[in-house]
Amino acid sequence: MAVTEVTAEVVAQAASGNWTFKDLMYAAGVSVAVVSSLIACFSSWMTARRDRNSLGDSEIKLYELISKSIFEFSKFQIELMKKADEAGESYVISKADDSLLDLHIETVLNAYDIACQRYLDGKLDKTRFESTYKRVIGKLFENPLYQPVLSKRKIQYSALNKVNDALNDLEK
Repeated sequence: MAVTEVTAEVVAQAASGNWTFKDLMYAAGVSVAVVSSLIACFSSWMTARRDRNSLGDSEIKLYELISKSIFEFSKFQIELMKKADEAGESYVISKADDSLLDLHIETVLNAYDIACQRYLDGKLDKTRFESTYKRVIGKLFENPLYQPVLSKRKIQYSALNKVNDALNDLEK
């Protein structure tokens, strides 16, 4: 029997006057339960939709964090290159610039480490993260600017190391 047929039968019985007060209370309870389940289903659907949107917002914020750190580092590298061009072969990086260089390197690595922490915690879409960052993370570990920092501070960048091992280690 379809739901509409059951509803029609219930209405027909109610109209015939054969219902007791207990039957009416039971029908009212069933009606409330059906409405409640519909509201719960709608609420669940809206929550899932909100969570998908929130996941996208989180990914966008991480992308902005990484992009900003890379952009700032690139601007600093351009300044260093200009100084080197002006000084010629006699250029030696100052202690201040060397400290700033280390700061920019750590800022970039920290941004990627935060993204990897969220990936490991399951707070990001794993498939999208892997397709977006797999090669980039691998290149970080190959880049001579980042290699000394990554090899010295394995504990500080543990999430970044774990994700690199998981995504780029050919032996696994």
